[in-house]
Amino acid sequence: MSVSRHRPIRGTQLITGAALAAAALVAGLHPATAMAQGTERISGTVTSDQGIPIPGAQVTVQGTTLGAYTADDGRYAIANVPLGTHVVRAQRIGYAPLTQTVTVVAGASATADFRLAAVATTLTTQVVVGYTTQMRRDVSDAVSSVSAEDIADQMVATVEEGLRGRVPGVQINASGEPGRPAQIVIRGQNFLGNPTPLYVVDGMYLRQNPNLNPSDIESMEVLKDASAAAQYGSQAANGVIVIRTKRGRAADNNRVELRTYTGYQEVPKRIDMMDARGWATIQQQAYQNANLPVPSGVTQALTGGGPNTDWQDAVFDRGVIQDHNLAVSGGKANASYLITGGLFDQEGSIVETHFRRYNVRVNSDVSFGRFTIGENVALSRSTRQGLSGFPLIDVVRMLPSIPVRDPNNPSGYGYGSGANPTFGTNPLGLLERRPRTERSNQVIGSAFGEVRILPFLRYRLNLGLNYE
Repeated sequence: MSVSRHRPIRGTQLITGAALAAAALVAGLHPATAMAQGTERISGTVTSDQGIPIPGAQVTVQGTTLGAYTADDGRYAIANVPLGTHVVRAQRIGYAPLTQTVTVVAGASATADFRLAAVATTLTTQVVVGYTTQMRRDVSDAVSSVSAEDIADQMVATVEEGLRGRVPGVQINASGEPGRPAQIVIRGQNFLGNPTPLYVVDGMYLRQNPNLNPSDIESMEVLKDASAAAQYGSQAANGVIVIRTKRGRAADNNRVELRTYTGYQEVPKRIDMMDARGWATIQQQAYQNANLPVPSGVTQALTGGGPNTDWQDAVFDRGVIQDHNLAVSGGKANASYLITGGLFDQEGSIVETHFRRYNVRVNSDVSFGRFTIGENVALSRSTRQGLSGFPLIDVVRMLPSIPVRDPNNPSGYGYGSGANPTFGTNPLGLLERRPRTERSNQVIGSAFGEVRILPFLRYRLNLGLNYE
């Protein structure tokens, strides 16, 4: 075994690599060692008003980033506290927070013990369940809520779109066609009938989709389990959607609100298709391999003398969406009113598809002692131009050698022939020559009278009208 000796260099002694690493580790774990002379610690216990230790309580030194959590025995310790007077705060959910003022001096640890008083934690969210409102913590049924803020964030056109992605377990099947109502399935498919749920709009029962302006909706509650039948009977077999519309408030004091937005929609990704020459090359080889004569349309496309149609460009378009809403509301201590008007205009991402809706809503209420009367009337007029045929299929099976428009044909549109055999239909010609236009005028109104018999008991009479 050989022994090596090291001599001091200029009055200093060498430190081995291991010792140097250990020193660095200690310095990293205790960054405040150099300031130990100017800092001390605060420790103590946190208990309930009955003397029971409270674990997981947060104790912080106000004005700093220093803090700690109590252990299972309620004890805590905060190190590296600067000298001086500090305010220490202890808090935990379910207990009233408490603060103490302590003075930290050199050479002595400060002590701050806390006794927290238990307080009841309340939730203020209310949920409309049938004819009543309940506190969120008291609801035991399967109920999902969608608020007006959730709907405003989505910029939607229909009630169903406002629910999409917001209610777990509810299927919403939408075609994407402008203005076309989506199908809502709450309690599974019903093979014996229509799975459409029951809509309750301000006390009005509706079996079909209410053509409401989403900007007029205050909240929507989806009742998903069988307990809804206790209030709505067999009509609730497919679930219930309870909709409350906005009303004027006394605090509004003649408030005017304008909400508007403009956007667009388009098909995000298209299918890469062959041009006329590429398609004709494949077709020529197929006919030659089958020992069949090549159609003249294929030969013409090979020479580049025929049309070269991109059917996706001919059918798909960028659709502009506009939504404009004006609301005037106000009231006093015993009366309120709300008047809204809106225009929604949506062009589809497929040509010749369009949806436009005009709507007006008026509601008011006034109280006389124990009695309250009011009304809620909504009028809407909509025009929807839907799809004809199957354009999403025809754009990929129509041949690029067929022109969109052909003046040689009686209809003025290009279509398949012996020269260009195809099973497709000219989608643009079908959309332009056979438009599917639907117009709807709808009135949903209700009037009510209410009397407060006791502070916890009210009687309300609703009279409603649904005309379309």
